[in-house]
Amino acid sequence: MRQFDRRLAYHFDWLLLGLTLVVTASGVATIYSATTSSAEGRLLANPLVVRQMAYAAAGLVGLVAVVLFDYRHLERHAYVVYGLVVLLLILVPLVGTMGGGARRWLNLGVVSLQPSEIDKIGVVIALGRNINHFPANRD
Repeated sequence: MRQFDRRLAYHFDWLLLGLTLVVTASGVATIYSATTSSAEGRLLANPLVVRQMAYAAAGLVGLVAVVLFDYRHLERHAYVVYGLVVLLLILVPLVGTMGGGARRWLNLGVVSLQPSEIDKIGVVIALGRNINHFPANRD
């Protein structure tokens, strides 16, 4: 197992994390106050609040995963990632499902995926690799 790098904790933006948690808690409180009657009064009895808290927890897990992931590994696989994203985009007109009046979703059983959103990440990764390997001085 890889040892924890203390520089990560030192350079982490704790203020941004704290403000994000405050905004998330404010959103949960707003949903709770808007959807719960005074007779119920229990936080976990409201399914909308529970769902919002589950989304917040999933977002927090995603944040930790992204922070601990070394993005420099993406450079080796940039074109593979881009190729997979392009393949997903090609699949949309063939097997995609309708959503919002247009065919733009791939139904993967448990979850539906909109490849155009993932494509943005794939393009950034591929362009980042190209720019990183672009000759600095052209004579």
